[in-house]
Amino acid sequence: MILFINFANLIKNPHSPKQQRDDFNHNKMKNDLLNNIYNKRNISLSQIKNIYAGNKYTAIEDISGNIGVCSNLDISVNPNLLKSNPDFEKVQNRIIVNALVNAIINPYCTADGEGDISEVIDFRNYRKIVMIGYFESLFNRLCNKGVITDVYDRLISDNPNISDIRKMQTTIPLADAIILTATTISNNTFNEIMNIVNANCHVYILGPSAILDRELLSSINIAGIFGAQFLKEKNEEITDIVMQGKGTKAFLHLMKKVYILRSDAKTITC
Repeated sequence: MILFINFANLIKNPHSPKQQRDDFNHNKMKNDLLNNIYNKRNISLSQIKNIYAGNKYTAIEDISGNIGVCSNLDISVNPNLLKSNPDFEKVQNRIIVNALVNAIINPYCTADGEGDISEVIDFRNYRKIVMIGYFESLFNRLCNKGVITDVYDRLISDNPNISDIRKMQTTIPLADAIILTATTISNNTFNEIMNIVNANCHVYILGPSAILDRELLSSINIAGIFGAQFLKEKNEEITDIVMQGKGTKAFLHLMKKVYILRSDAKTITC
């Protein structure tokens, strides 16, 4: 299903979100990271101008004209089910909120640089690397550099490059580097993964769904976030691609791959 809805006048007088304590700086993640960011940054659904819900991505245009996206992960998103306050127990609501947060935060992030993670981080110096969420092009680039990764993806079971998902919980604690899909925040599996990461592991959050919020870097394990800033003058083209049900590759030329790194993480850069 591909759906577009004008949201500017749908929500009136939203309640002010209750402030909740964030767990950005805790080794054991307890609270919902997406909910924390939404409340801490005083974000409101009234900041949505348009929602573009496609088969692979949902895009939000905020009232300032900025675009943010979030992967749907095979979830059919129906914006008409969204109430005046988001229900963070519902994945559809979380996808919309994640895209909205990206539209509001990412364009204003002062990035540490622009580039692909494989060219910024030297993964050859890590002992054991785990990729959670299959980034095929990145996997191939790392293979070409002689970098071996254990890959896990909940939605893919028939690819020889992807390991048995049942082994993930025993492999993660052994890793000293994890490439983590940003969709773990929207699908609410982020805490499940972070709570079994060992204290010396560097976690790199990756993908167009990534929230470029530096406060996330205060977590003991998050060493870098690799996300996207979309070209504002290309909004129509971006949303057309989303509504056509196309994926990441279709809008790569309409965004900048940018990243932020934790300065004290001793991140191994190329």
